[in-house]
Amino acid sequence: GGGLEDKAFVENFRFYLYEEGVFNMSDAEDCFRAKWTLPRRGSARPFEGLDSKMSHENRMYLLELFLWQAVREHPLRTMDPSEANVFMIGYTPIMLDWSQPCPKVGDGGARQRAIYEQLRASKWFRRNNGTD
Repeated sequence: GGGLEDKAFVENFRFYLYEEGVFNMSDAEDCFRAKWTLPRRGSARPFEGLDSKMSHENRMYLLELFLWQAVREHPLRTMDPSEANVFMIGYTPIMLDWSQPCPKVGDGGARQRAIYEQLRASKWFRRNNGTD
C-alpha cells in the first residue's frame, strides 16, 4: 500500500501551506463569490449554483476552490514549517484575476510581487531554494 495506508509515510510526511498574509486568498475568494453570486465561503453548500452561473470553459479553472478546502483540512498538514517535507503556496492566480475589481484585494500585479518577495524572504523557502 501507499499514501495514507502506509504507516511509515503517515508518520514521516507533513506539508505546510503558506496561507498567511499575502498568501491568504480568502479576500479574493470572497470577492470572486460575490461577483459570481455564489454562496459565501464556509456555507453548507459553498459551490451551489456554480454550474448554472459559469460556463464549463470557466469552471474547469476552479479546481483550486475544491482543492484548497481539502488541503486546509488534510490530516498530514502541519502548522509548523519546521516539521514539513513539502511546502505549498495557497496562491490562486485565476481567483485573484477573476475577483477583480475588488478593493479588498487591490492590484493583482502588486499582490503577485508581494508573494514573490515573501517567498524569497522565507527561510523555509530558501532552505532548498523552493524545491520542496
